[in-house]
Amino acid sequence: MAFNITVKRSPLIKSFSVSWIPSASINTENLRVIDTPTLEKAKRGTGYRSSFNGIVCTVFGASGFYGRNLVGRLGKHGTQIIIPHRCSWDEVSSAKVCADLGQVQFIDDFELNNEDCIRKAVKYSDVVVNLIGRDWDTRNWPMEKVHVDGARRIAKICREMGVKKLIHTSTINASPNPPEIEIKGGSRFLKTKWYGEQAVREEFPDAVIVRPSETFGPEQDTYFHYYGSARRLLWRNTLFLHKKGLETFKQPVFIGDCVSGFVELVKRNNKEVAGKTYQFVGPRAYRLHDLCYYIFDHMYKDSEFFGFEIADSRTDLWFRFFMSWNSLFKSAPHDYMCWERFERESLTDELDESLPNLRDLGVKLNYIEDLVYSCTIRYRAYNEYVEDTSEYQPPPGPPIIREI
Repeated sequence: MAFNITVKRSPLIKSFSVSWIPSASINTENLRVIDTPTLEKAKRGTGYRSSFNGIVCTVFGASGFYGRNLVGRLGKHGTQIIIPHRCSWDEVSSAKVCADLGQVQFIDDFELNNEDCIRKAVKYSDVVVNLIGRDWDTRNWPMEKVHVDGARRIAKICREMGVKKLIHTSTINASPNPPEIEIKGGSRFLKTKWYGEQAVREEFPDAVIVRPSETFGPEQDTYFHYYGSARRLLWRNTLFLHKKGLETFKQPVFIGDCVSGFVELVKRNNKEVAGKTYQFVGPRAYRLHDLCYYIFDHMYKDSEFFGFEIADSRTDLWFRFFMSWNSLFKSAPHDYMCWERFERESLTDELDESLPNLRDLGVKLNYIEDLVYSCTIRYRAYNEYVEDTSEYQPPPGPPIIREI
C-alpha cells in the first residue's frame, strides 16, 4: 500500500495538515475477467465448498475414474458443476454431495450424438471439460464415433455457445502412426485420440489438450487394479507381457496429481493456457518388467511362495488364442483381455520435451513408491492380517529410468 502525503501551510496559522490518499498497485494479470457482470456470476462466500468462485463448469464423463475425482475437487473450491450423463443414477449420485446444495446440476438422458443435449449442457458454462472416451469398441459406440466425431461435436457447440475455455482429454502416445506390436497398423485407440485432437483444434483453436499417461489410484483404477485383477492374471500366477516388459518403459501418474492439474487449468486465466497441450505424466519412468514385480511384491505374491512370474506373450499359444478369441467376439472380460488394451500396454511412453507438464502448473507430484502400499491392499494375500508397526518391510523400489 502506497500513500501520497500533501502538506498545506497557512501564512497566518503556523500549522499544517496532512492528507493521506491511498493508492494500491494491483496485479490484474491472473484475475479472471467476467464478461457479463451479473449477480449470478459474482463470487460469494469466503472460499471452499460452501462458496461460489464465479466459475460454472460442465464435466462430460463425470462417472468415470477421472470424472469422479475431478468433480469432488471442483466442488471443494466452490465451482458450480453441470454433469450430463446417460448412465444409471447410482453411478453419479455420489457427485451430489461434492459441493453445497444447488451447486451440482445433473442432465439426465444425455446423448453424445444429440446436439440439443450438448447445447443444454454448456449453455451457462464458462469452462467445459471433456473426459469422454472408450477403451474398446461396442456395437453402438466405436472409438471413431466417440473420440473423433463426439469430440468435434462438443468443440463445435462450445464455440457456438460462447464457452470461454474447453479442456479436451487425449492420451500419451497419441499418434496417427503408432508403433505396431500385435495389431497391424497399430492401436486404433491412439489413432482416434490423435484425430480427435485435430478435430477439436479445427473447431475450437484455443482448446487446451491434456495427454495423461497410465493413471493409478486407491480406487478401481486402470493400473494397479488392472495388473492385480485375476482376469489379467490368466492363470493367477503368470503375467504375460510383450518381451517380458524388458523393452517397455512407463511413467504412470497419480490420479490426485492429474486432478490438481485439471483444477489449475479450470481456474487459471484463459490467456495463460489457451491453445496449449499438456502432458500429465508421473515424476519417474520405470521398466515395465521391474514395475510389475514391484507391484506384486507389495501384494505379497512373490515368485518364491506363490510362483508368480512374468512370461513372454509371444511364446505362449494358449494366451494368444485366448486374447484373439476375446478380441474377435468381444467376450467378457473384453476390457482386460484384448489385443487393443495389450497393444497400448506394450508401448513405451514417449514424451515431447517441448510440451509443458504438471510441474509447469505448480503441481507437486507424488511418487509411486509412497502410494503403492495403500493402493494395492485389496489384492494383497492375507489382507485380513494386520501387521505390527515394524513387521512390514517394504521392498526396494524399482530402478528409475528417467525423472522429470
